[in-house]
Amino acid sequence: PLDSKHPTGFSSKYQNLKNSRRGEQRSVEGENIPPQISVSEKAGKDFFIQDFYSHNRAFVKVEDGCNQFCTYCRIPFVRGSKPHSRAPQEVLTEIQLLINRGFKEIVLVGINLCLYGKDLLPPLNLVSLLEDILTLKGDFRIRLSSLEPHLIPQGLINLMLNSRICPHLHLPLQSGDDEILKRMGRRYTKDEYFNLLKNIRKRIPYLAISTDVMVGFPGEGSRHFLNTYNFIGEIGFSRLHIFRFSPREGTVAFSMTPQIEERVKRERSKKLKELGDTLSFKFISQFIEKRLPVLIEGKDMSKTQLLTGYTHNYIKVFLPGEEKLQGELRQVKLVRAASGYALGQL
Repeated sequence: PLDSKHPTGFSSKYQNLKNSRRGEQRSVEGENIPPQISVSEKAGKDFFIQDFYSHNRAFVKVEDGCNQFCTYCRIPFVRGSKPHSRAPQEVLTEIQLLINRGFKEIVLVGINLCLYGKDLLPPLNLVSLLEDILTLKGDFRIRLSSLEPHLIPQGLINLMLNSRICPHLHLPLQSGDDEILKRMGRRYTKDEYFNLLKNIRKRIPYLAISTDVMVGFPGEGSRHFLNTYNFIGEIGFSRLHIFRFSPREGTVAFSMTPQIEERVKRERSKKLKELGDTLSFKFISQFIEKRLPVLIEGKDMSKTQLLTGYTHNYIKVFLPGEEKLQGELRQVKLVRAASGYALGQL
């Protein structure tokens, strides 16, 4: 949904942008773990910089392993069931090097980031690591990858009030039905999840909350799915990553019954994608006419040749400007909302 008026300088470029993004998924849909924010069981085990993005954003892996044993997940068997954390000084040295090289956004990733430091002597946690990172010199911001909602360490929300930590949390929900959550081996109820988000939102301005949700888990009937659909609408996520359940050999869910037909999974996935696009548009719309910090990552590869980047709260922005702005953090005025992105002006 878009209004009919084109902001100055956007008319022809905006039409090209719409054409180039037609059919592109705003709410991510599929069977694989989404890139950039969620962490895959295929992620490399060695502790090195995991990835670079446009030479502006660096992904730094700080933790490996997970001991949660969700019934659909092979990660504890593939990556290890005990957390394995990098020494904080090693992480700090690497991040300072990245900052010195000009990277403006550091994304901390782990198989289960909330378990960081539990295995170290003396034990540490994610909050203490972030406090150390915030003492580093340079012009940079920190983004956190996926966090398990029931494991968020005490003090993290207070620390996120620091302007260097992006106001964006990716908190996997998986289901909005308590019966299905229990079958999945998730360690929270939907009410506990709801109250957590309610309290966090009260404290962090501009906060974006994205999530993972799974459809077609064994035993998920129409009633369970409707509960999930309604709960997602009530929460109002900024972005949905939608997955169709795929049985993984060796997991408890592999032999669970009844299995759901692929046709039903696709139908439910489509409904959630449509809901996700609506929620994304609604979230972005509240920031129109506001100025937000955007890390400019370069020229869009479509015909528009607009610059593209992300706000601190993970809104993708397209804006006119010169390519020399790549790698800069700029205050950008958002002038129009769409599902999954906004148009902006310097």
